[in-house]
Amino acid sequence: FPLAAAWDFGANSWTPALRMRFANDTSLNLLAVNGPDNQSKGDSTPSKWLPPNPAYRCFYAGKYLTVAISYGLPVSRADHSALTELATRC
Repeated sequence: FPLAAAWDFGANSWTPALRMRFANDTSLNLLAVNGPDNQSKGDSTPSKWLPPNPAYRCFYAGKYLTVAISYGLPVSRADHSALTELATRC
C-alpha cells in the first residue's frame, strides 16, 4: 500500500507511532522487489499499476487488501473495480 495513498486515505490523522509502524511494516506491507518494478509502481494503487508479471498479481492484490483491512484504510472505487476484475483470474 503506497505511503502517499495511505496518507490520502487517512494515515494523515494517525499517531506518529502508527505512521512509523506502517511505513516500516515488513510483515504486511513492504516487499523486496527489483528497482525498475518499484520505480514503475511509485505511489500507484491497483487501478493504475499491477505487477508486470501476471503470476504475481493475485499475491499483490491479496497483500494490498490485507494491508487495507489491517490498517483500516479504504479501497477506492477504481481500486475496487481493478481488484474485482483481477480476482476473476486468480
